[in-house]
Amino acid sequence: VTFDFGDSGRRLAIANREGQLSVWNVADREKLWSSSISSCTTMSFSLCGKFIAAVNNEGVIHFWNLSSDPQSTPLQTFSAGSKVNALAFSGDKGLALSTPEKVVLLAAPSLQEVAVLPQTGDVRELSFSPDGAFLVAAGLHVDP
Repeated sequence: VTFDFGDSGRRLAIANREGQLSVWNVADREKLWSSSISSCTTMSFSLCGKFIAAVNNEGVIHFWNLSSDPQSTPLQTFSAGSKVNALAFSGDKGLALSTPEKVVLLAAPSLQEVAVLPQTGDVRELSFSPDGAFLVAAGLHVDP
């Protein structure tokens, strides 16, 4: 199971290994949306609650825009080419992902590759500063 809060904590997205991805209203525990993604390993909810990105165990990112197209079909997909360890949104304009080999920055919602960042270890966690100006990566044998 993987989960993340969005929309300033008003919504909760939950994905399980059986393939169910759901978004819930936290206050009244109402299910707002659901879709499926096989073998979800990690996911991220944008801070405003507009976007969700989820990754399967084959490294394919599925990207939904909940505000303009709340259907269960992903708006975009992107193949990272290998297992994805972590995802992080930078506001609503970008997404970072880490694989055992690299950190990739993608534009949102197009999922176009913007940059590939060098890394010196296996990055397991990513987090942007609140203003999106800085990206912190942490993991096994990662140099600062």
